[in-house]
Amino acid sequence: MVRTHSSPPSSPRDGDPQAPHSLSNLPSFKADQAVRPGPRRGCRGRNGVQFHGGGMGTESSVGHTPRLSSLLGGGRTRVEGVVRRSGQAETGRGVGPAALPPLEVGPGPVQGGERAGLPSLAPMGTLRPCPEEAGVRQMHAGRGGERGRGGEEKPHNKTCVAERTAGLEWKEPAERGGASGERVRPAGRGGARGRSSQPWFPGGSDSTPPAGTMARSRALLLLLLLPPQLQLGLVLAVRAPVFGRNGAHNLSPEENEFVEEEPVLVLRPEEPGPGPATINCPRDCACSQEGVVDCGGIDLREFPGDLPEHINHLSLQNNQLEKIYPEELSRLHRLETLNLQNNRLTSRGLPEEAFEHLTDLNYLYLANNKLTLAPRFLPNTLISVDFAANYLTKIYGLTFGQKPNLRSVYLHNNKLADAGLPDNMFNGSSNVEILILSSNFLRHVPKHLPPALYKLHLKNNKLEKIPPGAFSELSNLRELYLQNNYLTDEGLDNETFWKLSSLEYLDLSSNNLSRVPAGLPRSLVLLHLEKNAIRSVDADVLTPIRSLEYLLLHSNQLRAHGIHPRAFQGLKRLHTVHLYNNALERVPSGLPRRVRTLMILHNQITGIGRDDFATTYFLEELNLSYNRITSPQVHRDAFRKLRLLRSLDMSGNRLHTLPPGLPRNVHVLKVKRNELAALARGALAGMAQLRELYLTGNRLRSRALGPSAWADLAHLQLLDIAGNQLTEIPGGLPESLEYLYLQNNKISTVPANAFNSTPNLKGIFLRFNKLAVGSVVESAFRRLKHLQVLDIEGNFEFGDVSKDRDRLKEEEEEEEEDEEDEDEEEEERR
Repeated sequence: MVRTHSSPPSSPRDGDPQAPHSLSNLPSFKADQAVRPGPRRGCRGRNGVQFHGGGMGTESSVGHTPRLSSLLGGGRTRVEGVVRRSGQAETGRGVGPAALPPLEVGPGPVQGGERAGLPSLAPMGTLRPCPEEAGVRQMHAGRGGERGRGGEEKPHNKTCVAERTAGLEWKEPAERGGASGERVRPAGRGGARGRSSQPWFPGGSDSTPPAGTMARSRALLLLLLLPPQLQLGLVLAVRAPVFGRNGAHNLSPEENEFVEEEPVLVLRPEEPGPGPATINCPRDCACSQEGVVDCGGIDLREFPGDLPEHINHLSLQNNQLEKIYPEELSRLHRLETLNLQNNRLTSRGLPEEAFEHLTDLNYLYLANNKLTLAPRFLPNTLISVDFAANYLTKIYGLTFGQKPNLRSVYLHNNKLADAGLPDNMFNGSSNVEILILSSNFLRHVPKHLPPALYKLHLKNNKLEKIPPGAFSELSNLRELYLQNNYLTDEGLDNETFWKLSSLEYLDLSSNNLSRVPAGLPRSLVLLHLEKNAIRSVDADVLTPIRSLEYLLLHSNQLRAHGIHPRAFQGLKRLHTVHLYNNALERVPSGLPRRVRTLMILHNQITGIGRDDFATTYFLEELNLSYNRITSPQVHRDAFRKLRLLRSLDMSGNRLHTLPPGLPRNVHVLKVKRNELAALARGALAGMAQLRELYLTGNRLRSRALGPSAWADLAHLQLLDIAGNQLTEIPGGLPESLEYLYLQNNKISTVPANAFNSTPNLKGIFLRFNKLAVGSVVESAFRRLKHLQVLDIEGNFEFGDVSKDRDRLKEEEEEEEEDEEDEDEEEEERR
C-alpha cells in the first residue's frame, strides 16, 4: 500500500494508556492512538491515486510490481508505472549564536532522563567555522548516560583561520526545507572524514556549481597570498542578468538573488592595529578566538599537550583517555568548562590534585568513565558536576562540600551505597537545586540534604523506609521521584511528606504499598501510585489535597468496595483518574465530580448501572474497554448525564448489540472486538456529531448493515468495519466519509455503484478479502476525486468470480444456521 499527499489515519491498535512522567509532560490522554500505515511501493493511477495490489499477500516480494489490471474487470489499465517518492533535499543545520554557558539553572521537569538544569549540550559541528559574531561555541556534551563516538564532524581549523585571515565570510542561501540564513560547509578533519554539504541553488543541479563560485575561490586564494598588513574587503557586485522578451526564460526574484558576476576585489590599506591572536590549535581539533577548543571524538589516547593556555572551554569527550596528569591541567588556569565524558578514565588515572589549580572551573562533565572514587577535592567555583554512569562507591566531604555556587549534581547509574556517602555531603553547598541519585544501591535517604533542592531523584534504589525528618528541611522541593524502590506502608508515616509544602510532583509507583499513604502534601498536582499492591483508598487520605489534578492508581489490586464513597470528595481540580488494570467488578461510587478523563479499562466490570455516572457531568473521555460488560447489563439511562462526552470506548467486552441510550454527542465511538452480529434499528440514531466509528473484529454481516444504519451520521469521517463477515461493500454510507476500512472480510466484488454515496473518500482499505480477477469494476473509483490510497493487497489474483460468489453465499448460509442453533441452545439454557 502506498499513498500520495497526506497520510490517512489507519485503524488504531489497542494499548494501555501512557502516564505522564513530569509536570510539563501532561498530555490530554489518548488511550488508543492511531497508527498510520507506512509508505509502500505501488503504482500511480489516473487522478493521482496510488494503487497497491498483488496476489496472496506478497508484500515482501522484492521488485514486485502490482498489477491492477488483473483485478479490474475489462477496460484498459490505469497503471502508469512504479512511483517512488523522492525525499527532500538534505536540510542544513542552523547556525545561530549560542552563548556558553548559561549560568542560570532554572527549574524544569526531567525529559527523557536526568538532565534538567544542565546547560545546552550541542555538538560543535553545528557551528560555523568563524564564530566571531556568534559568541562562544557550545562545548557541553550530551547525556551522561549514553556512550558513543562524537556526533558530527567538526569544521577543520585551517578553514576557520583562512576565512578569518581574509576577513571574508560568505553568506549562502539556505537549503530547501531548511532554515533561512547562513549555512556551514564543514570540512572533515584532514579532508578525509568530513561530510560535504552543498547549498541548494534554485534552478541548478547538485553537480553544477553556481555562478561565481569559481571566482570566489580564486578571490580567496588571492587574498591568502596578499601581505597581512593590508586589511582587505571583498565586494561582490551582484547583478542579475537581463533577459529580454525573447530570452530563453525569466528568473524568479529568488533565483536572481544568487546569480553573480565576477567578484571585484577592493584593496584599501589600513592603519596598523592590534590583530587577532594566533591560535595554537592541536591537530584534528576545532578552535576559536573565544577560547573554545573541541577535541571530541578523534580517538585521543593522551591528553593533548599543545593546548593554548588562554582557553576557557575544553571538550575531550568521546575519546580513549585513560589518565590525566595534574600538570597538564594546571596550566589551563582560565578553564571554565571541562568535558571529559565518554572516555576510559579511572580513579587511578585521575589524581586527587588534578583540578586543584582550575580556580575558574564552573562545569565539569565526567560521565561515562570508569571512576570508582570521586575526586577528594573539586574547585569551589563549580556550578554543575556530572559523574553519572561510572562505578563510584565513595564520595568525600569536599567533593561537593564548600561550594556555594553549586546548583546541580548528577550521580545516577553508579554503585553508591549508604556507607559511601559522607554524613554532611553538601556542607557549605546549601544552594544545590538538583540532585540526581537514581539507580544506585541506597537503602536510606541521604542526611542533611541542601535546603534549596527543588528536584530530587531517588528512583531505582533499595529504599525500604524513609526515616522521620528526612525531608523536613526541604520546603522548596517541587519534584520527588521515589519509584522502583521497596517502600512499604510501615516505611512511611503520617509526617514523611508533611513538611514538603511546595511539592507538586510525587512518584511512588512500583513499590510495595498496600494503601494510599496518609499525610500527603496539600500542594500536590500529580500523584503516581501505580504498580503497587494498593487495595484500598480511605475516606480522608486524598481529600486534603485540593490542588490534585492527576491521580494514577492503575495496575494495583483495587476492588470497588475498597474505594470509599467519599475518597474523592472535594477534589474539584481532579480531572484525570487512571484505574485500569485493577480488579474492579463495578464502576466505583463517588467518582470525582469534575473528572474529564476516566480510564477503567482492563478490569472485571460486568455492567453499568443507572447512576454510575450520574454526577460526572464534565466527563469527556471514558474508557471501559476490555471488561466483561454484556448488552443486557447496560442500563439505557446510564449515560444520560454525560452531555460533554466526546470519546467512548467499549471495545473488548461481550456486547451482542450496541447498548441503548448511547450518548448522542460523542465524536469517537469504539466497539471493537465484541460479539456484534447486527446493528439494531436506531442504535446510532441522533449521533450527528459522530466523527469516527470503530466496529472492528465483530461478527457483522452485510445484510445487517442497511443504509438506515448510517442515516443520522451526517459528519462521519472514519468508518472501520475490518475483521467482520461482510461479503459486499455496505451501501448508503454517509457523504462525509473520508476513510473506509474493510480489510479482512469476505468481500468478493466492487460494483460500479459501490462508492456513489461517498464522493469524498480519501482512503479505501480492502486488503485480504476475496476479490478475484474481473471483480473490481474500474468505474467504481471514477467519481472519487479526493482518493489518495486504495489498498487491495492480499486478494486472489486469479479465480472465477461467479464460483467464488456462490461459494461465499453457501458459507454464509451455513454460518447463519450454526448461529441460529447456538442462539436456540443459549435460550434453552436460560
